[in-house]
Amino acid sequence: MNSKKEQLLSAAIKTFACTGYAASTVPEIAKLAHVSIGTLYHYFDSKQDLLNEALQLILKHVNDNLASIIHSDRETEVLFNDLLGFGFQFIQEDITTIHFLYENIYNDKLYQPSITLREQTVDLLNEFFKNGEKQNVFKTSDIHAQLAISVGSLFMMCNFYWISQNFSSDNAPNQQSLEDLKTQIWHGLTI
Repeated sequence: MNSKKEQLLSAAIKTFACTGYAASTVPEIAKLAHVSIGTLYHYFDSKQDLLNEALQLILKHVNDNLASIIHSDRETEVLFNDLLGFGFQFIQEDITTIHFLYENIYNDKLYQPSITLREQTVDLLNEFFKNGEKQNVFKTSDIHAQLAISVGSLFMMCNFYWISQNFSSDNAPNQQSLEDLKTQIWHGLTI
């Protein structure tokens, strides 16, 4: 990918995460990327295009990692630990991107390819949960409840990190907080 395009996507992710999609402006994104507005429009037709390309780039990365973990031939608890490990690492290394996802995963400005990738994410997680149910590890439950317990908890932990890094002097959750969360999610899902 072109370095200016990468700069623009990175600036868009940060701007949308910090300001919100609706309040963000093209000039603000161009300024953060250190490019002209004309350069931005050379790569993207609109702010909506930026949103969608950024989201698609992230969801492809997430889906590749989820598929790699879920499709490996290991026990459900090992897969669970690996999935949470991926989530925790993502939170610790790229909190802005996670916050961007949290803010925009159901944005009404998403194009069909973005929606399809979001659906693929849900399908991968549903596959994991259903396999766990078949093995009598997970409680039989609606996918929405399972997502709320697992992904919702991760997003909430992400928000604690986000707040500590951007708005307050509170300490970010530590490794023990993450381990406690993993235990609580496991107990919420299992029989």
